[in-house]
Amino acid sequence: MDEGPEGWTSTCRAKIARADEHLATLYRETDAWGEGDPFKIIRSCHRDGRVHVFHLRYTAQPDVWRWAVVLGDALHNLRGALDHLVYALAVQQTGQDPPDDDASLMFPICSDRAQWDRTWRRRVGSLNEPTRAAIERVQPYNRLEPEQWFMPLWWLGQLNAIDKHRMPHLTVLAAHPDEITIDAEEGTFKALWNREALSDGAALLQLVLQTPNPDLYVDLKATGAVVLQLLDYPPIGLHPTMQDIRREVVLVCRYLSQFGR
Repeated sequence: MDEGPEGWTSTCRAKIARADEHLATLYRETDAWGEGDPFKIIRSCHRDGRVHVFHLRYTAQPDVWRWAVVLGDALHNLRGALDHLVYALAVQQTGQDPPDDDASLMFPICSDRAQWDRTWRRRVGSLNEPTRAAIERVQPYNRLEPEQWFMPLWWLGQLNAIDKHRMPHLTVLAAHPDEITIDAEEGTFKALWNREALSDGAALLQLVLQTPNPDLYVDLKATGAVVLQLLDYPPIGLHPTMQDIRREVVLVCRYLSQFGR
């Protein structure tokens, strides 16, 4: 992002830089946990040998509360970068600092046109028409393709709003199968994976056999992952999601900064 002759985007860039510090901490700590062999798998078998259950037991407890706080700090700064840019644009365009509507200035994040129509006058009404049109163009409802459900700005708005009131479910833990070998013919068993967040002692996998076999050979390997989960959406990876959100904020700020010149 251009600094400009007077560095008028400096606070926006400072917010992104601060978010980067929090994200670096978050990635470092969650990677270290995941790479440190943080759990073991305990197998149990029903008496008749038809059902085999594999439970997850942590050997290193994940520090989810701390990671949720660090994540919230990163989200706050990324969301703030957009608001700081709107404020800076208002100063540039009105020649007033603070602008008359400084208390209500904010970068709107709208999921549909009706929400935009209700919001823009209050949040970006003092900006000129080309700038308002540019802000509308980057709104989630203008960016989603058919059948697409992930839009970084929408997730930023949702996660940041949730973080104002609650934390733990922002960062949930999951384990996904990396490799499994089962000494049984395909079609003679059902593998029921737990796709939800996994707590200590939760069942990771349940194998249901057509023919009882208490000595069934199973070689199961799994990898710990820190994920995000929101509303009814499936869990998504923490790192790629935050990288997408951060990249989107930078691109939007770069795009809108041209309207301050």
